[in-house]
Amino acid sequence: MAATDRQENLMRLKKSTVTIHGTPAVNSANTGKTFKVHGWTFQSNKLPIYNSSELENAAKYIQVPFPEMFFGNNSLQLESPKNVAISFNALDALAMVLNTADAANRIKVKMAESWTNASLQSHTQIKEVIKPYDWTYTTLYKGTLSKDKFVPSQRAINIEKLLKPDPILFYDHVHLYEDELGDNGSGDLSIRIRVMNDFFLVLQRFFLRVDGVLIKTIDTRLYHEFNSNVILRDFEIKEISHDIIAKKLIPGVDDPSRLADMNWVASQMDASCVVEKITEEMEV
Repeated sequence: MAATDRQENLMRLKKSTVTIHGTPAVNSANTGKTFKVHGWTFQSNKLPIYNSSELENAAKYIQVPFPEMFFGNNSLQLESPKNVAISFNALDALAMVLNTADAANRIKVKMAESWTNASLQSHTQIKEVIKPYDWTYTTLYKGTLSKDKFVPSQRAINIEKLLKPDPILFYDHVHLYEDELGDNGSGDLSIRIRVMNDFFLVLQRFFLRVDGVLIKTIDTRLYHEFNSNVILRDFEIKEISHDIIAKKLIPGVDDPSRLADMNWVASQMDASCVVEKITEEMEV
């Protein structure tokens, strides 16, 4: 299947599950929320993981095996008073996982090659998969835009405003996908949003833990103050050795399971861990 045809079919598949604008697909299992303030609409869709039929249908357009837990119907959608829409969804995120030999070989763990082959064989619903693939499910996905685009910016997110203990008008946490990487760690992609009276913040985080090797976070933040016509997008990649983080555990005090707590791990990664950081803006 040609890349352009695959992309068009992927768009049709997304439209059949959730919408980028307006009302979500009617489904009694959807525990998502809708919230409106200052002319903005915030909508989350939260449904169970893809069933076998949904996986088989989506496999026509996704070129890697699916993660163990794939929430293909989940999304977070934002729409401005001027109808500028931004969405975060699992299908677009997974479509950006690389399926090249270089991507597959970037991180090596014990038994990695045999596990990758076994994973490919177990996903029999994949008809056109290109082998090998990035078995960590790392994605550089920054969200999906309805129109316009972000441009480089010299502005910065107002950290002081974020730290103020103001009331939270709206909050949600949406999971997109997760995989335990053959018991070698975890790859997890999720989104959080909080809306305050005068601004909102979205954090999409891909958290990668490869036991004995490394820990990586890929964060995309959207920040907007309602009295402004600009939204900021801050993209940041941090990486640190798994052993260095493990040494931060206090013996006899910290449980080793904290290494699986993405919030605690992220709090231990300072500016020296930054691999890439880009700030952009867009008029809304």
